[in-house]
Amino acid sequence: MAKVALDYSFAAGTTAKGTEVKANDDALAAGVNDIIDEQINAAADIDGSKLLDASVPAAKLSTSGLLNTQGFKNLLNQGNFTAWAGGTDAVPDGWTLHLTPTIAQDTKPTGSPVGYSCKITAAGAGSEGIKQTIPCRASTVYSYALYENCTAGDTIQVYLVDNGGTPAEDSNEYTDTSWTRKNDTITTAADATELTIYIKAKTDGDIVWCGEVVITEGSLLKQFTPDLGQADYDSGWFAVTRINLYTKAHGLAVRPSRVKLMYRRADDSTVYFEISGSSNDGSGNMMGAAIGYNTANIYVYAESTYVNPWGSATIEATDGANVTSGQYRILAWKG
Repeated sequence: MAKVALDYSFAAGTTAKGTEVKANDDALAAGVNDIIDEQINAAADIDGSKLLDASVPAAKLSTSGLLNTQGFKNLLNQGNFTAWAGGTDAVPDGWTLHLTPTIAQDTKPTGSPVGYSCKITAAGAGSEGIKQTIPCRASTVYSYALYENCTAGDTIQVYLVDNGGTPAEDSNEYTDTSWTRKNDTITTAADATELTIYIKAKTDGDIVWCGEVVITEGSLLKQFTPDLGQADYDSGWFAVTRINLYTKAHGLAVRPSRVKLMYRRADDSTVYFEISGSSNDGSGNMMGAAIGYNTANIYVYAESTYVNPWGSATIEATDGANVTSGQYRILAWKG
């Protein structure tokens, strides 16, 4: 995790006051960095191969810890299908085949920052595709999310099962003919130790695609909104660049009572951050976004310098860089 680093530039005549502010802020930054060191040291004690093992103290895995307050961990290996060691017509790394489909690497979903999509063709039987199994906790909610796309008339099947169970073949079926985000949840059984996601083409000859596949513990939306529940409007992720206004029709017919704007870097789709508005770092750099809304639309203006929520601190950027483009996502509630 990047440490807090504060940069200062003082106008003529404000040096004394600026020095006082800097001293106070430096003390705060030192305290935050001490906490970060403690969290990193604690995380280093955890055996990564047992990160979801019941023997690991739950406190060390809490999503409320400083290392994960602004995002969540994708529990899948290779959810973006970036590696294909066996070739572009073989199953992607981290995944295994379910029956004998034809597999091919293809273009990533529209708006996805990295990786590829996986093209699945049912070849000789129905309900053929790919799967991945991960360790899980018993009696716990897990969520999946992914982008899916189908050839017209074809169907993709997606579901989670625990302990090697057999899912209902018609449980989660989608037929969208353009990239569409889908998600669902499962509560694991009292004796569950593993969880499997299946992504399959339903009928012999069906051709479907999937990309940006995520599994996380808990509800995906509640990672950001524990007190609000399911959002009434979700824009999905969309690309943004600085000095641009984006207008999204929310379809709620009333002015939203609450709007949240999320941000993620274009080169990292696994960690999200909330933007509370636009701000100035004191040196003329504007960062974040201005947000407005009415009964029809939500308006987001990506600021003039950086689109990310921080201008001079580097907590949100693992490489310490501010960015002029990225992705936003809008969540809204009626009341």
